[in-house]
Amino acid sequence: IDLRDCQPGSNIVRVTEGSIRNLSSGVEIEGIEQSRVRLDMERTRRKTVKIEPIIVGQPAEGFELGSTRVNPSEVLVSGPETRLDLVTAADTQPIDVGGKTESFSQNVHLDLEDPRLRFESADTVDVFVVVEEERRDMTMKLPVRVLPKAAQVRVSPSSIEATISVPISFDGEIDSKDFYAVVTVEDGVDMTAGQKLDAAASVVTPEVFRDVVRVELVEPEQVSLTFR
Repeated sequence: IDLRDCQPGSNIVRVTEGSIRNLSSGVEIEGIEQSRVRLDMERTRRKTVKIEPIIVGQPAEGFELGSTRVNPSEVLVSGPETRLDLVTAADTQPIDVGGKTESFSQNVHLDLEDPRLRFESADTVDVFVVVEEERRDMTMKLPVRVLPKAAQVRVSPSSIEATISVPISFDGEIDSKDFYAVVTVEDGVDMTAGQKLDAAASVVTPEVFRDVVRVELVEPEQVSLTFR
């Protein structure tokens, strides 16, 4: 069927004797039933979508699934417009973490459920999966310090509540007095008396604990500064 003159939308095309290929010797075409065929044509479009890693299974007892990182994180997909509009992500083939006790990297194929769509770039990606020891949470109330110290400022609230976590095997002593929260006033900020500024507070972890302590949550996320 010759599609050279077809346009997007509904097209009626003819099936002619010239459309029939590979006839056996001695066979002749006497007639063609349904010699007109309707074809619905769509424009081909391209779209960049994110890649979603599909994780199956459970790590070994005492371990849990952490983050996953995909490289590249996006892929270029092409296909009919109406089909492409329905696609928001491309899945990887299942990655099994069953019984794992440590992080690992795996090269996997991508999967599109709709066979009319295709990948314009590579159809494999590298997925880094973090498997780590289970953790337990601790909550502590921490004072907020402002840097640089030269800034004359009132902080509201003057303390934040931080949730930190440590591996369940950690048996060391953690004292909240060793931690504090800090807000940094950037250069160029107007510190005239009466000026106000909302800023995020971050938790400062003592160096001795930095390999085991992870900050999970800070509440409130921002504090209010009033310069004096």
